[in-house]
Amino acid sequence: MIKAKSLFIIILFIWGGLASAKSSNNTYSHDNSDQNQALKFIELANSIKNNEKIASFIDSAEYYYRKDPIDTVLIKLLGSKYRYYKRIKDYTKAVTLCRENIALSKFIGDKEVEADFTLNIAKVYFRTKNRDSSAFYFNRALDLYSDIVANSSTVSYNIDHNIGYSHYYIGKIFYIENKYDQAIKEFYIGLRYYDKIDFKYGCLKILNNIGNTYYLNGDLDNAYIEYTKVLNQWDDIVPNKKPYTIILNIGSIYLTWQEYDSALTYYKRAYNIRKDEVSGRGARLLVNIGITYKRKKMYDSSLVYFNRAYKIFEKNNNIESMVQTKANIGLGYIEMGQYSKAEKELKYVLPKIIEFNQVKSIQETYMGLYYIYDKKKDYRTALEYYRLYTEIKDSIHSIDITNRINLYKQQFETEKKDRDISDLKQLSAIQKLENEKQDEVAKKQHLILVLLGVLAIALIAILLGLRRFYRIKRVTDLEKHKKKDEENKRKVLDLVKKQEVDSINSYMEGQEKERGRIASELHDRLGSLLSTVKLHFSSFEADMEGSKESKEGFSFALDLLDNSVQEVRTISHNLSKGILTNFGLSGAIENLRDAINTAGRIQVKYINIGDSSGISPEVEIEVFRIIQELITNAIKHSQSDKIFIQQINDSNTMNITVEDQGVGFDITKLKGKGIGLDNLRYRAENIGAIYHYETAIGQGTSVSIEINKKYQSK
Repeated sequence: MIKAKSLFIIILFIWGGLASAKSSNNTYSHDNSDQNQALKFIELANSIKNNEKIASFIDSAEYYYRKDPIDTVLIKLLGSKYRYYKRIKDYTKAVTLCRENIALSKFIGDKEVEADFTLNIAKVYFRTKNRDSSAFYFNRALDLYSDIVANSSTVSYNIDHNIGYSHYYIGKIFYIENKYDQAIKEFYIGLRYYDKIDFKYGCLKILNNIGNTYYLNGDLDNAYIEYTKVLNQWDDIVPNKKPYTIILNIGSIYLTWQEYDSALTYYKRAYNIRKDEVSGRGARLLVNIGITYKRKKMYDSSLVYFNRAYKIFEKNNNIESMVQTKANIGLGYIEMGQYSKAEKELKYVLPKIIEFNQVKSIQETYMGLYYIYDKKKDYRTALEYYRLYTEIKDSIHSIDITNRINLYKQQFETEKKDRDISDLKQLSAIQKLENEKQDEVAKKQHLILVLLGVLAIALIAILLGLRRFYRIKRVTDLEKHKKKDEENKRKVLDLVKKQEVDSINSYMEGQEKERGRIASELHDRLGSLLSTVKLHFSSFEADMEGSKESKEGFSFALDLLDNSVQEVRTISHNLSKGILTNFGLSGAIENLRDAINTAGRIQVKYINIGDSSGISPEVEIEVFRIIQELITNAIKHSQSDKIFIQQINDSNTMNITVEDQGVGFDITKLKGKGIGLDNLRYRAENIGAIYHYETAIGQGTSVSIEINKKYQSK
């Protein structure tokens, strides 16, 4: 694999050298010593963990790159910068660097680099808990890798690894969302790729997550099998790291089995591995020990461990774990017979654990409140909590889900056995060639078995064909009716979409017109009236007689009238500016988002990162009109119920992306119908912006607008 990568780098360097030679009229030889220096510093930056040294090496690499720029070196330099900004948790800059590398990889036609940095964006969004965006980019990376595999005779270790990694993390997203059957499917696909490349540590991590899925779905026996499988292989695969998580998980199974002494044995074994209670993991272990003592009815010890854990979570501002610990304290008070304290704690945490979707804690809290109200003889309230408990229990412990989980496991194990059998057959073929005369009878038997197998397959194919024929014949009429219903539904949906678009546009235009009308009324009517009053009022000054104090009062009143006229003009001017001028581009986008979300059918999500200053009002207005048009197109054509607007600002650029997850379209088949897209491009180019869109059938549409602030501010 290393040799293949080295050869790939050499080819890219040759390509870059040829390109440079073609773009120059000079004929002298190209000295690549600066390129080599840049690559050395990049390698140093990637090999250490000290942030200051990494930054220094990157600066040196950038110095040599600028002396002799070449795209292949720039790709590596941007990759090193991405890793650095990810290390220092500047995730906005990390994503921006990934997007730059994706654009560069498209320019030079390197789809693998494009896929790798699309995957990196997904990793950043997963780390920042933006699960929707993370899943979107993981799936986009998988599409890119699939294209590479489909057009290549050989697949590299890196591609197989990254495909397995993407499926693994998509599974983790489903796991977090309690979609266990979908999670287990992705885990086993990831496990298949990791097993293919013999990535043993990755296989252990996925097996542990499979065990976690079984555990949360209530299948403790299979969870124990997976955890034990990982523990038995751990020392051989990861000799320098203790299996803290696995030991903790096995302890939790013993806790659920009510074998409390065994649970404490594993928990204390885990505690000896990681005694640093300041960390979140150490505190979670304390919670488990507290639960075990609670089950053993040693309530004082239980509360001691719960409170120790709570203080650690509070110190680290881990609100989710603080809430979960409070729930355990409340449940402990029930077992101690202190129902008032228990009710107070559980009612306090219930909305919070629902907000954080802590399914197991929600289930236990419902049961605890049922028990409290049953003791209080408030049977109606008790029954309601028991109903809620039953609903959530049924939703997370579905027999159908368990069956699907087991099916994916069986499929994986069957495929693995088939691969082992295939390897044995290859060995057997070699032995047959060496002993050809002795195996003549075995060959004939094998031929007979093959013929019988072909005959059996043919019979099965005939039966399946007949079954398919009669099934198609039976459902033809139903399909006709369905098509007619779908056509009617589509027409209704198109009408609703048009009404929604017209409603949103009318709402925005109505706001602007109403502001203009009020401004005109203030300026033309009230402003003119006040000016007339001032003229009449001033005419009295010459005829007025009286004391000095009276004249000073009259002068003061006249000044107030002047101020009133000026204030009316100021208010009129501000109203006539409209939302965009008063509150800027982000305020206008938020107002548009709220108008669409109020309708309830389509939801717009808007993310604004960084300082958006530095763009002229005229450019902001044009950008906003482009965004309006993109959202209108998405509502009309995408069939997506979610639209994402992302605005990333730094000191030099503003990057705006409008994405949907709808049906997309084939850009090559528009044949002149894409006038609207071209108009948007011309509008963007008129303000000096870079306009780019990506779409494909079934993959949604993504449009990005990049504006150089320095250029706009001139």
